[in-house]
This record gives sequence, structure tokens and C-alpha cells, in this order.
Amino acid sequence: MQKVASIIFALVLVLTMVLFFLGAEKPTRVGTAAADFLTIGFGASETAMGDAYVSAVNDISAIY
Repeated sequence: MQKVASIIFALVLVLTMVLFFLGAEKPTRVGTAAADFLTIGFGASETAMGDAYVSAVNDISAIY
């Protein structure tokens, strides 16, 4: 009887662990929350042009 109970306990434990790991939710939006400030434009004129300021740069914002 002791051996049957330990086998049933082991099966229940293994089944619980398998269901826990299979049902674990995986992150769907990895890397979307940190350093969001890096997507903000540098200056007002660049932002107003929709960040299409590449050919008109002639000041310090060229290094950005």
C-alpha cells in the first residue's frame, strides 16, 4: 500500500509540474517598456517634420 501511494503521489506531482510549465504564459511584448524615452525626437523642427530631418541638418543635432 505504501508503494502504491508513493507512485500515485509521484505521478500527481509530475503531472502538476508538466501542466504548470505548459500553461505558463510567455511574454508577448518583450522589450517594449524599457527606455521608451529613446524614441522621442531631439528637436522641435525634426519632430514637426516627422523625424525626416536627415538632409537638412547643419547644427549640433547632427550627432543625434
